[in-house]
Amino acid sequence: MQEFFSIFRQFLRTGIYEDTNNYLKNKILITNTIALVLTFWLYIPFIAICYIYFSKLILLPILATVLTMSAYLFNYFKYYHISRILVAIVGVTADVLFHASVVGPQENFISVIFLIQFLFVLIPLVLFSLREIYLLIFTSLAVYLIFISVIFFNKLIILEIDPSVLQQGVFFNILVFAMPFTIYGVVLPFLLSERESEKNNSQLLQSSKDKEEEAYRAGKFLEMELKKMKVLQEENEKRKILDKNRDWAVQGIAKFNEILRSDNTDIKELSFVIIRDLVKYLTANQGGLFLISDDEEKAQVIELQASIAFDRRKFLVKEILPGEGLVGACFLEKKTIYLKKVPNDYIKITSGLGGETPRSLLIVPMIMNNNVLGVLEIASFYEFEKYKIEFVEKLGESIASSLSIARINARTKLLVDELKINAEQQSAQEEEMMQNVEELRATQEESLRKEKILIAELDKAKQEIKALKIELEKYSD
Repeated sequence: MQEFFSIFRQFLRTGIYEDTNNYLKNKILITNTIALVLTFWLYIPFIAICYIYFSKLILLPILATVLTMSAYLFNYFKYYHISRILVAIVGVTADVLFHASVVGPQENFISVIFLIQFLFVLIPLVLFSLREIYLLIFTSLAVYLIFISVIFFNKLIILEIDPSVLQQGVFFNILVFAMPFTIYGVVLPFLLSERESEKNNSQLLQSSKDKEEEAYRAGKFLEMELKKMKVLQEENEKRKILDKNRDWAVQGIAKFNEILRSDNTDIKELSFVIIRDLVKYLTANQGGLFLISDDEEKAQVIELQASIAFDRRKFLVKEILPGEGLVGACFLEKKTIYLKKVPNDYIKITSGLGGETPRSLLIVPMIMNNNVLGVLEIASFYEFEKYKIEFVEKLGESIASSLSIARINARTKLLVDELKINAEQQSAQEEEMMQNVEELRATQEESLRKEKILIAELDKAKQEIKALKIELEKYSD
């Protein structure tokens, strides 16, 4: 039974395909249903009536049955307009011809058949809608004209029919019995259409809700994905900035390491090169490098070693005590000082056009082994980014180490020069002493030679005296 109903439902859906839109699906189902109802509840019963009572008219219900059921064939081949026009026109045409044939010119129309005939006028309203306004108007007008043509056909068609048949209660009972089925057959598709529409609307509503929920979830998911992408993009941008800043710092450290590895015996010149290149690398405007004095008479005095403004060297003399001003405070506290609002009377960035208060001021201690060797002071019209401040702080340690080594090298060079001078003086003194020794040696040798000559002469004199004594003794004898 279930298989039968399945086949029956499939039969009613003849002409409905996967690519058929919902509107046509509904109209095809209505057309097939009306065609089936009219055939089985009206045309086939009238075939039996005509066979029994009106054999001359039997072709009318047979032809109506064939044409109406051909709607399935037209639907199958997707001729949907033709199938609906046939279903709308065939029934009313057959009914009008039958009515005009069984009622003579001078006789009254049969009310039951007339009512059934009237029901066919309503069929176009079910098969078409305002979406197909031209087909609706054309079919409705055609059906209406056929409906009222019964008056003219009644006068044209004259058949010899036994009028007693019309007066028999059986015929009227059949017509009365057929009328509600006809009405139901016409209204049923409309009701089915409404039910199908409600079902479709419900499905569409549910589908819409599902799609809305799915869209909402998809929107939420997309929003989360966009947020993730935005976070990843921001992280990527931050990473790029960090990498760029890191590369900038690494290149800066390499650059200044090369400067610090150069000949660093001249503290003044090295300090100027450092502060000049540092101000330029930071795209700042003015800077100064302070060092603790290594003069014993100026113990704990911070001296300005080098300064620059707008790429020009400034020959300034400045001495600060620990704790005095911002530089002294930085030296004493061993902490970086960064000001975004510089007091108007603190510093001016000077150029050929005049002087102006900088926007930001960076003061960094140069620390080595927890001892402050000096201070870097840099002023700019722009704010210093955090990575630049960290770079200067890290560079300050390298500068402190290099300047400390430079001082040691300078002292070593001074000691070497002093030792060299002393050695040269001592060498000169030694040469003079050697010369004096040579002279003394020569004098001693001359004295010894003269002494030997004198001794020889003395020995000779002694011999001569001795000889004279001998001769005198001979004379005396």
